[in-house]
Parts: sequence; C-alpha cells; structure tokens
Amino acid sequence: MKRQRTGLTALLVGLLALLTLAVSLWLWSGSSRSLATALQLLARALPADQSLSASAVSGSLREGGHIGQLRWQQGALQVEADGIDLAWSWPALLQAELRLRTLQLQHLRIDDRRASAADTRPSAPTDLALPIRIDAPIRVDALDWNGSSTQTLTRLALHYRHDGSTHVVDAGQVRIAAGDYRFAGHLQAQAPMALQLDASGTVSTAAPGAQAVKLTGQARLGGALAGAQAHLALQLDLSPEPDASPAPRTTPRMQVRLSAQIAPWQAQPIVEAQGNWQALDLSMLWPQAPRTQLDGGASVTPEGGDWRAQVQLRNAASGPLDRQRLPLRNLDTTLRYRQGQWLMQSLQATGAGGSVQGSGQVDGALWRGQARVSGIDPTAIDTRLEAARVSGSIAAQQTTHGINFDTRLTADAAPPRPAHPDAWQALRLQAVQLQGVWASPLLTLHALQLDTADGRLQGRLSYQTRSQAGNAQLALQLPGLQASVDGRIARADGLGTLDLQLRN
Repeated sequence: MKRQRTGLTALLVGLLALLTLAVSLWLWSGSSRSLATALQLLARALPADQSLSASAVSGSLREGGHIGQLRWQQGALQVEADGIDLAWSWPALLQAELRLRTLQLQHLRIDDRRASAADTRPSAPTDLALPIRIDAPIRVDALDWNGSSTQTLTRLALHYRHDGSTHVVDAGQVRIAAGDYRFAGHLQAQAPMALQLDASGTVSTAAPGAQAVKLTGQARLGGALAGAQAHLALQLDLSPEPDASPAPRTTPRMQVRLSAQIAPWQAQPIVEAQGNWQALDLSMLWPQAPRTQLDGGASVTPEGGDWRAQVQLRNAASGPLDRQRLPLRNLDTTLRYRQGQWLMQSLQATGAGGSVQGSGQVDGALWRGQARVSGIDPTAIDTRLEAARVSGSIAAQQTTHGINFDTRLTADAAPPRPAHPDAWQALRLQAVQLQGVWASPLLTLHALQLDTADGRLQGRLSYQTRSQAGNAQLALQLPGLQASVDGRIARADGLGTLDLQLRN
C-alpha cells in the first residue's frame, strides 16, 4: 500500500512539473523577448556551415513581432531581409497548420555567388509535399537578386497556400523595371506534379521621339513536372494596347505569338518552338534598340536525333543606324543542333544596298563563324560615311583566350569627292584589313591596314579599354608625308618615338 502511495505521489509530482513547465513556456512565449530568444536558439542549432543573425527584434513567439534585420548564410549563398513584420495564429499550429496573418518585408537581398555547374543537369523532382499546411499572405516591397544575373523587383505580393497535396499561389503581382505583372497558379505536391501557371503584364515604353506605348502580354505554362519525362507547354502573346485615337492607323498593329514544348530535365529542354510576329518594333521592347517593322517567324523542330531551327525576317522600316533604324531588309537562316553543338547551315541577309552570306557553329560556350559581304553601301549603315560599295569577308572565332577575328573589306570605285567633304567623307576608305583578338577589356590588333584614296595606315596596336592605355607601332603614308610611331600611352603618361618626314 505504501509503495502505491509513493508511486501515485511521484506521478502527481511529474504531472505537476509538466504542467508547471507548460504554463511557464506559455507565459514565456507571450513575453516581448521570446521571439528574439527563439531566433538565438535557432542560430545555435544550425549546422556548422550555416549562420543566422538577427537584430532589432521585438515581439512574442506566440503572436509575432518585428525584426529589424535577419541574415542567413551558407557558403557563397547569403539571404538578408530588412524590416520584417510577421504575425500568425498559434491555435492553428495545434492542427499542423502554419497560418500567417502578416508576412511583410521592406527589403530582401539574395546574393548567390556559388559556382554554377554548367555540365550538371538539374534533377527531376518527384515529391514536394510539406509536413504541415500553410496559409500565408506575403509582401516584399523590394527584392534584389545578385547571382549569374542581376534583377530587381518591387511591390511583390502573393497569397500562398499548401493543403498537403497542392501548392497554390493566388493574387500574385510584381513590378519589374517599367512593367507591372500579375500571376497565379497551382502545382501538385506529388507525381505527376501537374502544373498550371497564368501570368499577364503591362509594360510602358517609348522609342526616342515617339509617343509612349503600353504593351500587354499574356502567358500560360502547363503540364507535368515530375520525372525525367516531364513535359510543359508554353504560350505567350504580346501586343500594344488598342489605340484610342480616332485617326486611322498608318501601320499594322504589332502582334507577337510564341509557343513552345519544353522538356525541363533534358539536355536540350526545347523540344519544339514556334514564333510569329507582325510589325514588331524592337524599340518598344527595348528603347535603346533601333526602330523596326518586322514580319516573319521562327521555328525549332526535331529532325531525327537533331533539332532544326529556321528564322525568317522582313523589315519594312529599314534605315541607317544613326537615324535609329536597322539597316536590314531580309534575313533567312537555318540552324541545326547536333550532339551539343549548334551549326548555322546557312545565313542570307540583304540590306544597306547589298547582301551577306554566312555560316557558323556553336560548341558549348564557344563559337565560330564566317560571312561574305557583297555590295554594302556604308551610307545605308551610317549617313556620315562616304558612299561606296564594300565587299569582302569577315571571320570570327571564340576561344578560351578571347575572340579571334579577321576582317578584309574593299571598296569599289567611289563617286567623285564632294566639293566640301566633312571629316568622315574625306577619309574615302578603299580597303580595310584587321586581324586580332578581343579579350575584354584588351583589344589586340596583330595586323592593321587602312587604305584610302590618298594614303595608307598600317601596323599593330593593343588597347586596354578599362585603363585607357595602349601600345602602338604604326606607319602612315600620305602625299608628301611619311610618319611612324612606336610607343605607349596612358591617361597620365606615355613613352615612345615619332619619326616624321615631310616633303610637301
């Protein structure tokens, strides 16, 4: 009997201790320092290769609070958030659900300096289920991404939900540069992981000297994401907003439609793609680009074990570059993808009063190409140049040490010299030969020769574009004048020799 009383007493003491601990934890979780303490405990529990730090933390673990700055780092990956406000419903945790009332960040920075593994293929997911359900409205005032590319987003907002079987994003919106975008979609958490994503956007743009135009676009991505045989379909439509002006249109309305079949986990993810465009003005998509009026299309289709790509362009607004135009009238090219290489089987282009025929090859990150130029008029490229007909060859090859190039151009007989030529027209170039290497920021010309109607400049030089310093060995011949230069020049100093012989 005495043993029974002793066991009952021990049980009651244990239950009382557990109750006291539970009440203490409950009271502590509602204190104004509990959120900061929880973050400190979490930082200590992380693996050795990770670190977590927080500052200016206030609020409770039970209700939420404010975090002035939160920083997490693992190797070359760092995530930093400023001005975090969060609040959640703790009773939902008892039902294995994280229900946030607020999650707002003033500024989120993601710095990813990890080395990219270009030769490794991403693995296909099979299960993205989470152990708890989630309901979270999220807002980020500004997001900066620094990695292989740099991107800045503002006014990012969305409502994310996970019910155990499906990830859902509703009411998504974001601003990128001059564009406002909306998006929504859902993804199955387990195979076959059906995906459906819809997005729309509006971009305000204006070409130099033109009225501002709003472009609207709609995109849809759908399919299955699980397994190596995953397949997705993409559809994109782009066009300017309808013109409210009662005046009749003088040019066709721009329209762009792109569609693609994608195998995301394959070595060549684009299985098939089609694109068609009408009255495409590149300056509407990129204000620094020339104004164009492009009609045509492009396609990528499988052909045996290879892929075949074709591009056709017709530009109804051809013109010189110094007048914000593109000196291209027609372009037809055929490419083939085989064993990791893109091969340009043919390229035919007309513009600037002449034509260009070329071919090329891309092997991984390296490429090479050559082109034959016939009857190009320089004034159709830049009106400040002298009228002539230029023909010749251009060859370039990218290597691990830079881009090797070899340019040989000659001009046909030029028209009579103007009575008062400007500086450009007075050059009257007849032949150009350039052989060298471009390895940014260094340009090296192993052979340079410029022939004009009155003289010749030849030699070799190197120029560092970043430090604006260079070396040159040049010889100049003009009627009654011979000169040679051998030396170096920089921003603040220089050293060399000049030999000048003037007979007239």
